[in-house]
Amino acid sequence: MMKNFGLIALISLVLISLAFILYPEIKKPVGVIITSVGANSQCKDIMTVGSVVTGVGNKIIENSNEFVELTKNLEGVVTFIINNNPRSCNIPKESVLNVSVVDVKRGGIKLGTDLWGGVDYFFKTEELSKDLIENIRQRSVKYGLTNTKIELYNNTFVKITTGSDEESYVDLLTEQGKLEGRIVETIDLNKPNVEFTFNDNPYEISLKDKKSVTINKTDYEVKKSFKLDGVDVLIENISENTTTLSIKIFDEKDLTLIQNSRSGYSRIAKQGSGYVFVVPVELSGESSEAFTKATKNLEVIVNPSTGESYSKDPIVIFIDEKQFVSIPIISDDMGKERKDLILWGYSSNIEEATKNMVKLKTIIEIKSLSQKLTIVKRGTFKSSYGELLTTLLLSTTLIVFVATIILFFVKFRKSGAASLPLILMILSESVLIFGVVATNWFALIVFCVGFLLMFTRGDIYNWKNWVGVFLFLILLTGLVMSRWVGGWVFDAPFVVGLIAVVIIGVAQNVFMGMKILAKKESYTLSDYKNALNKLWLFSTVFAFILIILYFVANFTGFMSTSFIMVVSVGLWINLSLISPVYADITKKFIK
Repeated sequence: MMKNFGLIALISLVLISLAFILYPEIKKPVGVIITSVGANSQCKDIMTVGSVVTGVGNKIIENSNEFVELTKNLEGVVTFIINNNPRSCNIPKESVLNVSVVDVKRGGIKLGTDLWGGVDYFFKTEELSKDLIENIRQRSVKYGLTNTKIELYNNTFVKITTGSDEESYVDLLTEQGKLEGRIVETIDLNKPNVEFTFNDNPYEISLKDKKSVTINKTDYEVKKSFKLDGVDVLIENISENTTTLSIKIFDEKDLTLIQNSRSGYSRIAKQGSGYVFVVPVELSGESSEAFTKATKNLEVIVNPSTGESYSKDPIVIFIDEKQFVSIPIISDDMGKERKDLILWGYSSNIEEATKNMVKLKTIIEIKSLSQKLTIVKRGTFKSSYGELLTTLLLSTTLIVFVATIILFFVKFRKSGAASLPLILMILSESVLIFGVVATNWFALIVFCVGFLLMFTRGDIYNWKNWVGVFLFLILLTGLVMSRWVGGWVFDAPFVVGLIAVVIIGVAQNVFMGMKILAKKESYTLSDYKNALNKLWLFSTVFAFILIILYFVANFTGFMSTSFIMVVSVGLWINLSLISPVYADITKKFIK
């Protein structure tokens, strides 16, 4: 029964793996993600970056190509389905929507740009530096991008090569990321002797002309910053009746992420029909002082439904001069010294909330880019060796399989048919590896199932075997956690690793099969354990080498984490699932 259970477990895992691989292709998501909205777009009030558009008028959008076609020559009041809600805007005749979109992520297997091609973006800046490139790469890591490459091109441009599944992140990678938290206060000038209070000090303010105001007999021009009691203040705009003061509390350099039990961790929580993201931060001494001064004399309003009191003017967080979120100030905190602050925002869906939280944390951790990037060109990237590696994989697999068949039939005649289930076993192993690429945590399921089978069969019978189990647990857990957000990519190192897995898997099982067929009826459990023990020794040593490559050495190119993942997962599948099952099947050929 246990022998059959091993085969049943293997077949079940293969079917689950196929579901992970094929489901995203069969059940493709509908809609597109907005990546940019032009300043002159007629629909900029209803379309925001990160929102999902699933319909134009009464027509459903399935991909970005359909969006482009359906939004050509629009005019009049047009209704879009944005984040599952109808939103309308009036588009004048012969105007351009000026909105860029990408397809919604499908999940499943991600195709690496180095193997399958992608999209090239070229950006220019006033001054290129290694720090600039490194900062963009760090952002890529924070966003969990595994299919995007950032490099310096011809010492002139910043080149970003990405797949369609990660193209929507290009804007996030290249925005300068200048963050400021401000209190924006509007002052009514349509009164005699207008006065406002800042840090308990009264200031007379009056309109001088259309471009400047007078504060305590000093003239200040619009869009010019000045100090007020040691705090940066900007005249945002001036009208006939009002002026708007923008009081700076902090920028990204004043903030440090907090991750402790007292302040809580960055997190996302369900609230009503949407999601709230929370990012606790510590304020610098200067920004803490600015908070105390700027909030001391703000007007307080009371929420009639909850009875809570807040400042009328919240802290508004701007990123590159665009409003990101606004945070109400609790009346009890006004005018008091704050060493920490909770930054938070609300989004209609969990994907947008996650993206906004990661964006905010990334800017706080990595800070803004030293230079502003301007896009120069966008083009298609084609891999120079994708077809070669694919051909190499197929030809290697074919040669190994044919050689195995010939070897078994020449040496064992009729019993040589045992090579045929071996081929099925190795193909099953490849399917399981692709399942891990499609859903990275599937690797832990494969590990747990394999461990339970080995434990119940009694295949772990000495301390060396337990060392091997421990090494594989560390390796697979580390690999899964390192790709928990971005997942794995079907790229060039993956193909090289798969070629290695096919060769190693076939070699190990040929060794096992030949031991059984050579002894025939005299083959005993002791022989099986002896053969399996040698496979354990080989796999344990290999796992130790892979751990060194992954945790100690900084390998790039073909010796990347994709290669290490494929080989380590392949070794474990072969050791815990394939070899024992194949041994059981091979025994039937000697009866």
